Formats: sequence, C-alpha cells, structure tokens
Amino acid sequence: AEMDHVPYWVDWRVMNRASSTVLRANIFGAAVLGCYSVPLFYRLGQGALPLAMTDALIGGAVMRGRRTARFVIETCMPFGLQRYADGFSLTLRTRLLHARTRREMLAAPGWDAARNGVPMAQAYTAAMSAFLSAFWLQGLRRIGVRLSAAEAEAVMQLWRYSSHLMGVHPE
Repeated sequence: AEMDHVPYWVDWRVMNRASSTVLRANIFGAAVLGCYSVPLFYRLGQGALPLAMTDALIGGAVMRGRRTARFVIETCMPFGLQRYADGFSLTLRTRLLHARTRREMLAAPGWDAARNGVPMAQAYTAAMSAFLSAFWLQGLRRIGVRLSAAEAEAVMQLWRYSSHLMGVHPE
C-alpha cells in the first residue's frame, strides 16, 4: 500500500523534465556520476562500510558500478518511477536488498552497532539521493553544463521520489 501511494507533490511532467535533463547531459552526466557524485558518497566512511564489509565495494566494484548505473538509468527514464516501470522495480528491489543486508550486518560478528550505528541507515540512503541529485547538478555546472532552475528542480524532485520509494522518511 505504501508503494501504491504517490505523494501529492509528485508531478509526472516535472519528473519527465528530469528525464530530459539527464538524457541531455549524456556523457557529461555519466562522467560526473562516476567520477564525482558517487565517489564523494563513498567517502562518507560509515555509509560505505557495509559495502566494504560485504565485498560489494572492493571485490565487487565493477558489478556494483554496473548495478548503480542501471539503477540510475532506469530511474531517470521517462515515467521510470511509475508503478510498473523498470526504475520503480529496481528501486524496490534495492530497498529490499538494503533491508536484507541491514539485517545480516546487524547479526554479523564484525559489525559493532554501538560504534557504527545501523548499517545502511536512512541518513545514508537520503545522502545517496543528495549525491545523485544536488552533487550531480553541481558537478555538471562545474564542468560548464548549463542547467535551468526548472531542470535542477526537476532532478531534485525525481530523486526525492526515489528516496520516498526507498523508504526514507520525509523529515
């Protein structure tokens, strides 16, 4: 039922403007994603710790990169986050994967909850959304890609809705 509820602020025209913006960014957008926004997220330390402990970041870096790229591409396709679209399905699959990994990490002998907190906590999920939106926009602007306020707002809304689907509390 939670997944079927589309918040009042979701505007599919705006979301499709985000899709157009991402597609227009083309190779520059991909470069900023792979060389700026995602690596900055991994520098958060505690946010990347579960990835390192499950070998998803070190031994599985190539596969992790491909999965992240596919997630971003499908999310950013026109209507990609509508109920039966691939982006929607991948988002929910990622949410379930995070929940399973969180449960396993909390039970793992190497995870110190008192020191490290909850693995893959909402704060880090929300932070990843910020790196895929605000930092991505910042990176594009730094290399000279011009973006309108409406395009930037659209990208922010797209990732806000993605965060909603990932289970991030609105506050």
